[in-house]
Amino acid sequence: MKLKCTVCHKYVIEKTRSFEVSDFFYYVYCGNCFNFFLYPFPRNVKKIYKDEYFVNPCPKNFLIDKLFRLHLYLPYDKLVQKFIKKENAKILDYGCGDSTFLAKMKALGWEVYGYDISLSAKKLFKRNIGDTNNYYSDLERLGIVNVNNLDCVTMWHVLEHLTNPKKDIKVIYKVLKRKAKLFIEVPNANSLLFIIFGKYYNWLRVPQHTIYWTSDGVKKFLRSCGFKKIDIYYPFKANLNFSFSILNKYNRKFLFYISIPLSLVISFVLTKFGKGEVIRVVAEK
Repeated sequence: MKLKCTVCHKYVIEKTRSFEVSDFFYYVYCGNCFNFFLYPFPRNVKKIYKDEYFVNPCPKNFLIDKLFRLHLYLPYDKLVQKFIKKENAKILDYGCGDSTFLAKMKALGWEVYGYDISLSAKKLFKRNIGDTNNYYSDLERLGIVNVNNLDCVTMWHVLEHLTNPKKDIKVIYKVLKRKAKLFIEVPNANSLLFIIFGKYYNWLRVPQHTIYWTSDGVKKFLRSCGFKKIDIYYPFKANLNFSFSILNKYNRKFLFYISIPLSLVISFVLTKFGKGEVIRVVAEK
């Protein structure tokens, strides 16, 4: 059976890295664009995002949570400010979720905009920002109202959720000013842990994650959408994914705890070679 890729819309020419994640779902590797896409696609995307999906859960173990969040990278607000020095700049967080990032940017003096498809996200935007004047849930309206209006757009762990990414990115390109920036962060499909653990990998979210991106894949995709300068970074994040993946595979808590020191070392080393858990992208229009 021929399958058409969600990213490049071409028929799949290579499936050697594809793998089954449940009795119903597969991640299929596309040799045309170097990414993985979910097959079959969920029919109703909105129904798979419940209210709790937009709320950060309280850590069950304080120490484990601190180790998992241990980082040697710039937080989102610092990253954006590193590249954009303009005062009163306009920022759209695409897939704004609970809007805590936008609330932080607003406190720093930015004019903030949010886009999300969830009713829960709209309520949280109003709670954290104060009104919904700059909130959008209609992609077409977002593109019409904000042509060449924004200084930057952020997509923090959103690109892997899209069902037709080219359609979304084309609109984002349209609303950005000339030389404006697009910031993206996604799970890394070239992660060695993703490759080794497959369906037991800790960052598999089925069916919410419709695409897993490689660095070559996301660069090729963004160029096809018109972006010129594209820089890739590999932040040291999700450094307990090895231990959590061990737990998923063997269901033995003692293996999880004794593997934590090794997990930190593995994550640090893999990140240095671009095989860690996360890809960060800064693209210029």
